[in-house]
Amino acid sequence: SLIALQNGASKTTANPTTLLNNDSLLSQRQQNKLNLQIQENDVDKRIFGSELFSNSAMGFEPNLRIATPVNYILGPDDELSIDVYGVSETHYKLKVTPEGSIYIPNVGPVYVAGLTVDQASAKITNKLSSTIYKAIITGSTKVQVSLGNIRSIQVTIIGQAKQPGTYTVSSLATVFNALYVCGGPSRNGSYRKIELIRNNKLFQVIDLYDFLLKGSMEDNVRLMDQDVIRIPYYEGHVAVGGQVKREGIFEIMPGDKLQEILDAAGGFTDSAYKSSIKITRLTDREKSVEDVKSENYANFILKGGDSLSVNKILDRYSNRVQITGAVMRPGEFELSDGLTLSGLIQKADGLK
Repeated sequence: SLIALQNGASKTTANPTTLLNNDSLLSQRQQNKLNLQIQENDVDKRIFGSELFSNSAMGFEPNLRIATPVNYILGPDDELSIDVYGVSETHYKLKVTPEGSIYIPNVGPVYVAGLTVDQASAKITNKLSSTIYKAIITGSTKVQVSLGNIRSIQVTIIGQAKQPGTYTVSSLATVFNALYVCGGPSRNGSYRKIELIRNNKLFQVIDLYDFLLKGSMEDNVRLMDQDVIRIPYYEGHVAVGGQVKREGIFEIMPGDKLQEILDAAGGFTDSAYKSSIKITRLTDREKSVEDVKSENYANFILKGGDSLSVNKILDRYSNRVQITGAVMRPGEFELSDGLTLSGLIQKADGLK
């Protein structure tokens, strides 16, 4: 959940534990409402994917009720719940200090920052067994360590975002959570090569088309403190119009083929002329036109600025004959090989 937006003079402070339990992502969107409205008006609604971040029903709220991820790294302000049961029974709720340790009464400090919950559990169990709970060694006393309240982290979003800035988010938040609260890419922003920078190095490149077209959440990685999300300019746009299921503007990457963009547009409508597609291409001086045959769809490489037009089939028949007048069944019939006039009258069930 998102807790506060830090962007110039705009800053909200609140109890992190409280905000983790409410609709805080939507709350952050409301704080950005005026700026995002200005940006929304500037965004071409035909751009494929733009509806993903303008739809308030899709908040990408992080699930705070899941089991602690196995690779979750502990840090300052995380809370650990330690249950000792068996021969001895007690319960601790301990917060990780800014120095990275927890203090167990009558045991002392245990440094846990940078460890997973499993690693911290092993370290805490070893510390307890060597001090006041000797029965842990024999197994008559057991220890269970779990994550209580989670900390918040800071993430910076730069580049072609609708609302760049520094945001405070839950440590379980993902890239999609942060993109949603900043409104997603702007008119000139890329949906295909969003960069997650961690420790001053490129950690992950996010292609939102994998999610939009396949439902894949593979790129939706969990964020870490001081991560930077950079939204660069788009590589190239192509416009798709005519007899396709989703007309619009699609972002392409170098080497993208015509068939891939047709698939992104949902394919042809039932009445589309599928044998050929007309492409209007921009050259250095003027426009040019290319007619691409269906056998070349999978190999034809698109360029930025291309405009695809899918025509409709002709409103005529290739094999129709009609018979009217004093026959039993007037109407349209197939012009089959060798059909004669008497054969057509027989198809119409004869004369009246």
